Amino acid sequence: RLYAAFVPVNCLCGVMTGYFTAAGRVLALALVEIIEQFLSIIVTFLSLLFWANNDPGRACQCVIIGGCTGALFTLCCLILLRLKEHPGKSARISVRKRITDTALPLGLADDLKAGISTTENLMVPKRLGMFPGASNPVAVFGTVCGMVFPLLMLPCAVLFGLTELLVPEMARCNAAGNQQRIRYLMERSLKLVVIYGSLFAGLLFALAEPLCLKLYRSADAGNYLQLYAPLALMLYTDIVTDAMIKGLGQQRASVRYNILTSSMDVVLLFVLLPRYGMTGYFLSFTVTHAINFFLSIRRLVQITNQPPPIRCAVTCIICAIAGVLTAIMVHGALWKTAVFFCVYFSCLSLLRGISREDLHWLKTIVKIK
Repeated sequence: RLYAAFVPVNCLCGVMTGYFTAAGRVLALALVEIIEQFLSIIVTFLSLLFWANNDPGRACQCVIIGGCTGALFTLCCLILLRLKEHPGKSARISVRKRITDTALPLGLADDLKAGISTTENLMVPKRLGMFPGASNPVAVFGTVCGMVFPLLMLPCAVLFGLTELLVPEMARCNAAGNQQRIRYLMERSLKLVVIYGSLFAGLLFALAEPLCLKLYRSADAGNYLQLYAPLALMLYTDIVTDAMIKGLGQQRASVRYNILTSSMDVVLLFVLLPRYGMTGYFLSFTVTHAINFFLSIRRLVQITNQPPPIRCAVTCIICAIAGVLTAIMVHGALWKTAVFFCVYFSCLSLLRGISREDLHWLKTIVKIK
């Protein structure tokens, strides 16, 4: 009921966020979203502290209230900023055909994907409970989804900022027919995300145990994080690849890939969970995300005629492996982090995995953001 009450707010917030992104006003949008996050945290914390007590039902409501309050704040701020623009008069553009041709099919596809995801979340604990070695399947599933995945995807906050810039920029270049600029952006973006993804894949693997013990007091979470950490390179690269595909007007292809892999995920989980438990979950997760990534990168290469940076990826993987092998020899999270960074970037420099031009481009992107 709480979610239902805020559905109009979330929908309008999505529209306004899309407008500011398309209009290139990323800085204003980023500042509002940062304040929104802090406001959501404060509201959630205070409501948990003074109202929820030890009631888990109230605790869930506090999380919803915090998130929805942040969305309401963002909506109000963006509407006020839009009213201050005073745009000049121009010819009205019909959007009916665009909505029926693009937005409506994509919306229905997203609803279908959400339904598949809900089916998966309802099915996993039951099918996992059929595995002979599962004593508490819901707890195990909660450890992976509630502890491991948030840590694994935390570094993506930076990548989401990059994708906010890439989508409108790719769309502008595509509309202007500037293929050279598109290929340049693709090469730079993929090279950057490969370096970034391999860096955090190795770092999360090396720090899995101390991180999970410190945050969750759970050795099992550390073991699962080590299992999933190497996938960070693929997952992070897929996020940027998907953003570039959408910027080039290939939203329908992206939706097809997502629906296909989500459906495969449900089938694989139904078959694998009773036999292999969480190992089956890991296999299903890896296979479906790998297929989605392969289809997306293949589509991007076909559109741009620009090969992916395979040499850079191999170099970065070698550097990450060297960093991990060195970091596991020392004790303490800080020492592990320092050693990993030193070895990783030293190897990257020696193998010429990154150039001064790459660093200059990254510095420019950070300044823009």
